[in-house]
Amino acid sequence: MSGTGSPCRRGWRRCRWTRCRPSRTGLVAAASLIIDYVLNVAVAVSAGVAAFTSAFPALHSERVPLCVLVLVLITAVNLYGVAESAKVMIAPTVVFVAAIAAVVLAGLLRDQPATEPAHPTGSATATVGALLLLRAFASGCSALIGVEAIANAVPTFRTPRIQRAQRTEVTLGVLPGAMLIGLSLLIDKFRVAPSPTKTVLAQLTDAALGHNAAFYVVQFATMVLLALAANTSFGGLPVLASRLAQDHHLPHLFALRADRQVYRYGVTVLAVLALILLLVARGNTQVLVPIFAIGVFIGFTLSQIGMVRHWRLDRGPGWSGHAALNGLGALLTAVALVVALVAKWHEGGWLVFVAVAVLVLVFEAVHRTYRRIGAALHLGQVPAHPVPRP
Repeated sequence: MSGTGSPCRRGWRRCRWTRCRPSRTGLVAAASLIIDYVLNVAVAVSAGVAAFTSAFPALHSERVPLCVLVLVLITAVNLYGVAESAKVMIAPTVVFVAAIAAVVLAGLLRDQPATEPAHPTGSATATVGALLLLRAFASGCSALIGVEAIANAVPTFRTPRIQRAQRTEVTLGVLPGAMLIGLSLLIDKFRVAPSPTKTVLAQLTDAALGHNAAFYVVQFATMVLLALAANTSFGGLPVLASRLAQDHHLPHLFALRADRQVYRYGVTVLAVLALILLLVARGNTQVLVPIFAIGVFIGFTLSQIGMVRHWRLDRGPGWSGHAALNGLGALLTAVALVVALVAKWHEGGWLVFVAVAVLVLVFEAVHRTYRRIGAALHLGQVPAHPVPRP
C-alpha cells in the first residue's frame, strides 16, 4: 500500500493508509443500488397492501397505516435475524407459487371468465412501432429487479456459498418467468385493464377462480409475499453498506453486527428511508413505480461493463465469450435505462440522478474525513527506530 493514488491491477486506487478503494464509478453503482433497495421496500410493501385492499375494498382508505404496520413487522423480523427471516418466507412463497399456478391453469382452461373483469372505456389501439417496442422492452426489464440482491448477499449464504447462490439465481429466473408468461396470456385472454381500486392479479383471480374462498387465499398470499419481498433489500443493503463502511465510505457503525449477526444500523436506516417514501407517496404504488427501475438499471449497466473489463484483464479460458456476453448485457440494460429515463423523466425519474449524485458526494466526504483521521493518527506508517539518549 505505497504511495497515494497509485493504480492496482483491479483498477482501484490505492490509499496510503487503507486497502484498495473503489473509484467514483463504483460509488455510482453503489449509490444506485442503495436507491433501488429503498424503493424496493416501499414498492413491495405498498403493492402487498394493494393486494389486501383489493380483497377488502373498504380498507382502501386505510392503506397508509397498513403500509406502516407491514413495514414495522418486516423490520422487526429482520432485526431478529437474517436466517430466521429467510425461514419465515418459505411457507408464503410455496403458497404463492401454488396459487398463481392454480390461477393460470384454471384461467387457461376457462372459455369465459367467472367474473367479468374491468375493461378499458376507450380505444386502446396503437401502432406497433420502434418506440412502443422499446418502451415495452424497458418495462419488461423491470422484472429483472431483484436478481442483484442475490449477488450482493452471497456472503450471507451458507457454504458452499457460490453454488447455493447460483441455484437460487436460476430458480429466480425460471419460476417468475413462467408465472409472468402465464399471467400475460390471461391478461390478453380476459382483456383485463388496470383499475384504481383493484389490482390486475385480483381481476385475473376473479376471472379464473371466481369470487370465492380461493380468491381470498390468492390475495392474502400475494400480500404476504409482496410484503416479504422487501426482505431482499433488508438482506442486500446492510451487506452493501458494510462493504462501503469497510472501505471508509460510510461510518464504521454500518460494518458492525449485533449479537444475532445482523447489521442493525443498515436495517434501521433502510426502514426509516422506506417509511419516508411510503408516507410521501401515501402508500400509492403507482407513484413509486416510475422511478423504481431506473436506479437498478444504472447498477446493471455499470456492473456489466465492469465484468467486460474484468474478463479483458483476466484473459482466462474462454474470456472472449464471457466478455461478449457481458457486453451484450451492458448494451441491453443501457437501452432499457435510456428508454425508462426518457419515459419517466417528468414523473420523477430525474430524482434518481439527484439522489445518486448526493450519495456519491456523501461517500467521498466520509472517506475524506477518515483519511484526515488516519493521517492525524499516522495509520499505516511504521515509526522510525528509537534513538538512544542519555
